[in-house]
Amino acid sequence: MAQKADLLELDCQLTRDGVVVVSHDKNLYRQSGVNRDVGSLDFEIAGLVRHYERDEITIWASEKSSVMKKCKAANPEMPTAFTISRGFWVLLLYYLGLLPFISIPERFLISFLPTIINRETQGADHDTTSPQDLLPIFLLWAESAGGCGFQMVVFWCLNEESDFEVAFRLGATGVITDYPTALRRYLDHHGPPALAS
Repeated sequence: MAQKADLLELDCQLTRDGVVVVSHDKNLYRQSGVNRDVGSLDFEIAGLVRHYERDEITIWASEKSSVMKKCKAANPEMPTAFTISRGFWVLLLYYLGLLPFISIPERFLISFLPTIINRETQGADHDTTSPQDLLPIFLLWAESAGGCGFQMVVFWCLNEESDFEVAFRLGATGVITDYPTALRRYLDHHGPPALAS
C-alpha cells in the first residue's frame, strides 16, 4: 500500500465447510506450523468481505469454473475475472463477430504474460513478443469487450522492468508483481498506464 498499489492479489482456499479464506498455500504448515490442508478444516466465521463493505473492490478470480461458481454463490456482489473456459468462450464470440452483442458479467482478465512463458521454456534470449503469442488476440477482444463492461487486463507475475515494459506496451491496465517497489519505480519514470474507459 505504501507503493500506491491499486490492486492487491491474495490467494484463497476453500474450507471443508465451504468458506473461502485468504491463504497462499493449500497446506498451513509453512504459515502456522499446523500440517493440515485448509480444505480439511472447518471455518465458523464467514462474510468478512460483506461485513467490511468491500464487495465492490474485491475480485473473485479462479482458473476453474467449478470454483468460480462456488465463489459467486458465496458472494454474488463481488466482481469476477474470467475463468479459462469463459475466456475461450468469449474468444470464440470475438471471432464470430458476436462479442459486441453479448452481455459479459466478468469485469477483469487476469492472465500470464506470454513472454515470461517463452523465457522459461526457451531461455532468457527469447523474451520478445512474437505474432504466435496469444496476448494480442486477448487484447483485441478485451478492447472490443470494453463496451460490455470489461474493466481491466492484468498480467502476472511480472518482476522485471522489461516485463513491465512489454505488458504496458501491449495495452495492459495493470500488472501483479512480487516487487511493488520495482513497479513503483518503473511507473514513476514512465507514467501510469492508460486506464480502460
